Amino acid sequence: MKKLVFLLAFLLLSTYGYSAEVSKQDWEEYQQYKKEKAEKVVNVSDEEYEQYQQYLKEKEQKEGTINQDANAEEKDINNKGLNKEEITESSSQTETKSKTSENEIILKFGKILTSSMETEIENTYYGTSDTIENTSSDGWKIRAEYFHYIAKNTALGCGIDYETNFESDETNIFDIDFLIKQRFPLRYREKTYLYLSSGFGYGTTTGETKGYIDEYYYLETKGGFHFIFSFGIDFTPFIIDLSYSYNNVDVKTNVPYGKVDVNYYSLILSLCYKFTI
Repeated sequence: MKKLVFLLAFLLLSTYGYSAEVSKQDWEEYQQYKKEKAEKVVNVSDEEYEQYQQYLKEKEQKEGTINQDANAEEKDINNKGLNKEEITESSSQTETKSKTSENEIILKFGKILTSSMETEIENTYYGTSDTIENTSSDGWKIRAEYFHYIAKNTALGCGIDYETNFESDETNIFDIDFLIKQRFPLRYREKTYLYLSSGFGYGTTTGETKGYIDEYYYLETKGGFHFIFSFGIDFTPFIIDLSYSYNNVDVKTNVPYGKVDVNYYSLILSLCYKFTI
């Protein structure tokens, strides 16, 4: 019975209002609270609500895609980091290869400091022989060399030269040879080297190669073994070079039992110019 009375009283108060004294400040705070609550809650239609749910779904998918792209980008960066090392190594190898692929063309203009020609004449019938030696400081040598570096300071190449023979321009020497070169960089001077080179090949005489002893007998010079050894200092592009050259000249004759052999030596100081390609 008491519960029913209290329920009726609550209904009456709810229907006809219930007045109570409240402070102005509390009332204003309450009105502000209702306003803020109303702003947070928005009444929308079912269609708008479905659109809102679709928007949230698309937003979630988009954020997932961004995260995947971020992860892929990070992975790509890591891969690029590895590739960068490989590229750096490859670049280093290319640079090394470029350095070891250096080529040189050297032009030499030389003055003969001293030269010697030894002529050995032998009579095979009587077993006698005689040696005649001539020396001179006259003459010039023009020479060209090409080198390809197979290592940083080691090169293989070839050379060709033309040399005047003693005081006469009638007989000269033409050489062609294969070369090996080793250079030694100076520690405190950039692009400056000491070097040694050596080579061997074939040399032949040009000009008047045939001379007559009388109306019937003659001597005729032929080509033979050639050797050259060089030492110099390379200032890039200018070079100072000192070379020692040797030629064995084969001599053909129709003198009975006659045999002639000629050895030619020369020391040449050259001023050179180098083209690097």
